[in-house]
Amino acid sequence: MHEQSVPARRRSLRIAALRPLVILGVFLLTIAPAHAWVTLTGANGVGFDVNDTGSGGLAVQNAVNGYPELCVRVCDACETPCGPADVYDARGAVSVAELVGLQRALAAAVVNGLQVVRKVYVPNNNPVNANGFVRYLDIISNPGAAPVTLSVRIGTSGATGARLNQGPDTAVWRTHDDDAEAEVTDRWILTDDSDAFGGRPTLAHLVHGAGARYRPGRFSLAHPIANDSSSLAWDFHNVVVGPGETVAFMTLIVVETTR
Repeated sequence: MHEQSVPARRRSLRIAALRPLVILGVFLLTIAPAHAWVTLTGANGVGFDVNDTGSGGLAVQNAVNGYPELCVRVCDACETPCGPADVYDARGAVSVAELVGLQRALAAAVVNGLQVVRKVYVPNNNPVNANGFVRYLDIISNPGAAPVTLSVRIGTSGATGARLNQGPDTAVWRTHDDDAEAEVTDRWILTDDSDAFGGRPTLAHLVHGAGARYRPGRFSLAHPIANDSSSLAWDFHNVVVGPGETVAFMTLIVVETTR
């Protein structure tokens, strides 16, 4: 009977000892989330990559990068950039598919004592030539025993690199009241580069509707990051949420190849 040498036996023992670790590694890879992004495709063929295990922001080539984020702060009218702890983050938890896979419900997170959920919906069965858009529902609940007053920012939070990605000549080209300046009375604005029929995609940002309970207290390009045309946000001030109550904000973002 052939007898292994001492070095050979040691190698065999080391390999045998590593096998459970290899098996455990395979198991962990199997149960871990397979990705941090989910793609929802609009009726116009635009793919919206949603950071469903993080901020819920979008990645659309040459249009947006991690935008829009959600920032929730306990203050009457915060104007400064948000801090990392103020921004919604699913922290790796996987989203849940809803509405026959057209909507992703991101995991609940606690932000400054408030329970926050983001839901991202992209319809894919609109009529021919319909715009491709994504709808956000940002849902904020107060689990406490006392009312809280919040400032809610949607868009560029200022805490991360989330921005528009339409190029250095990004500007407001049209608004709800038919001018080229974002104002708090505008329900929507359109941003684009200088090329109306090419260049980077055109974006429409719909921030509130008629009869909305809350309207922005500030809405502008180069906000909250001054002198940065890729920074766009709108702030809702003095949002009061009573004990056990919930408020929700709906945002629509349209992405088209031309103006």
